[in-house]
Amino acid sequence: MRVLALLLLLAVCLVTIGCPPESTPTNRTRIVDPSQQPVHPDVLAKVDLQYYWTLPLTLNPGERIERLYRLDENLYCITNDNYLIAIDALRGVPKWRYQITDPNSTIFDPVHANEMVLTDEPVGIRGVLDPASVEYVVAFDAVMINTLTHLLVFDRTTGRVVRDRYDVAFGFSANTGGATDGESFFVGSAEGELVAVRPAEAITAWEIPTDDIITAPPQYHNNHVYAGGEDHKFYAIQLIGWQKRIWTQTVGGPITAEFYVGNRGCYVPCEDGRIYAFEPLHGRKLWEPFITRGPCRRPIQVATDTIFQYADEDRLYAIDLMTGQKRWDMPTGRKILAVMDSKAYVLDDSQALQIVDEMSGQVAATLMMTGFELFLGNTTIPAIYAATRDGQIYCIRSLEAGHLTAEMLEATPRPR
Repeated sequence: MRVLALLLLLAVCLVTIGCPPESTPTNRTRIVDPSQQPVHPDVLAKVDLQYYWTLPLTLNPGERIERLYRLDENLYCITNDNYLIAIDALRGVPKWRYQITDPNSTIFDPVHANEMVLTDEPVGIRGVLDPASVEYVVAFDAVMINTLTHLLVFDRTTGRVVRDRYDVAFGFSANTGGATDGESFFVGSAEGELVAVRPAEAITAWEIPTDDIITAPPQYHNNHVYAGGEDHKFYAIQLIGWQKRIWTQTVGGPITAEFYVGNRGCYVPCEDGRIYAFEPLHGRKLWEPFITRGPCRRPIQVATDTIFQYADEDRLYAIDLMTGQKRWDMPTGRKILAVMDSKAYVLDDSQALQIVDEMSGQVAATLMMTGFELFLGNTTIPAIYAATRDGQIYCIRSLEAGHLTAEMLEATPRPR
């Protein structure tokens, strides 16, 4: 028995010596997989790219970035805790952050309004009946964002809350993000109505019914609002004078993805696997629908000369904007990260960056984008934005690009 006891004691000592003490997450050495590190600058340089700026964003414990946007001069991150974080897209400097709602609630995509004029507090119907009695604050550049039930408005430069979640409550359930003309916020409802909400008065200005739920976010352009949804129809609503539908086009399936509207056309991806193009003022068909081999459920991407669209379970297509004819396709392509110097930077399904000729699709170089988790779709500015979920933000540009300017970040580079 004494021998057995000695053997047991020896075994306990060996186990104790062989096992390190339990560590907390703060003192444990982190083992990093080299393949998960962001691309080394020397590797970027081989394809004529560089890190223009990097930002280690400070997040709360357990907070992670879920979505990444760029609107004009700002980058926006939305986190799993439903914080909206604004970053200067030009310099990579944090600007402000605000929790939109509780972590379990739905929030939609933000939109911008320039030189917006609001009162300090909602003035209700008095602002409509007697506008001369209302004292407005100095104009500011706004970002607007909605939940299922409320609209919030911020000064996008300072983060000042101009309308919080208690100021503008919807009398309906929103089903989309919105668009704005700087006075009204246009949003699709779960009841199938396009609704105009005025944040100055915190009232619903008007509602226009459709034949089913609106599922794509409305778009505003040149005193018109455009909407589409489950009823297989695309609507144009005129805002000058008494708002009214001025034309409607029937398509072959639901419109659920974000479409694009500019002076040159309305470009509409549809779940019937087609891309439709309409003249914005009268709804005239610009070209025959472009046919893919899968439903179009991702946002359409429009550059100056080319439309890019990924069709689910199919491929990425590059289409001549003027003619609607295919330029090229890429079976593995998923998203355009930038169009710079006649090259399209395509993210593929293996997270490789394919650098291709915009017109021919010929691949000039390939780069594995290791270490990144979020990529911003972009066709309008000469930069690539990427991020990790733990808060590392990157701006990547051409080696020969020079400085990124405020003018480059404005919305106007899209075809008008």
